[in-house]
Amino acid sequence: MKLLICLAGLLVVAGCSAVPSVPTHLQSVKPAIQKSGGSFVANYGGTWSGTGCSPPFGDGLYQFSGAGYGSFIGGSKEQATLVGNTFKGCTWSGRATLKGINYPHNSITVKLRMKGSGNDPCVSGDPLKFTVTKGTGKFLKAQGSGTVAFTCNGDGSYTDTWSGTITF
Repeated sequence: MKLLICLAGLLVVAGCSAVPSVPTHLQSVKPAIQKSGGSFVANYGGTWSGTGCSPPFGDGLYQFSGAGYGSFIGGSKEQATLVGNTFKGCTWSGRATLKGINYPHNSITVKLRMKGSGNDPCVSGDPLKFTVTKGTGKFLKAQGSGTVAFTCNGDGSYTDTWSGTITF
């Protein structure tokens, strides 16, 4: 009886060691890299200073500096500068940088533009268009576009609302 049990155990062990489904060569594995990003929404507030266009020779200049929260970047600071060109119907252009507060190496820089309407970004009520030009940190390969609308108050404070799409 002991001999039968030992033989049965030996057959089970021998049967378990023969595994034909284990590959004998290395197989390449390509990781599934998914794009990050999507719908981008942000709100900032802070202080502004500036002057509107004063034709025929006075270009306008606005500067915004504040803090807020944005999709993907979280709590962040905003710095924006806009120049109005009097020779092109007071068209506005400039740039803004959104930089993470807790992770300052993560930033998004955008180009801003608004067609000439004779009004400045604080008065027109028209949103500016933005296009991502560069990023740092996790936004190194960022791209996207959308709009940003500024609301300026007489006491030198402002709020703005960003909406669009950003991928990184």
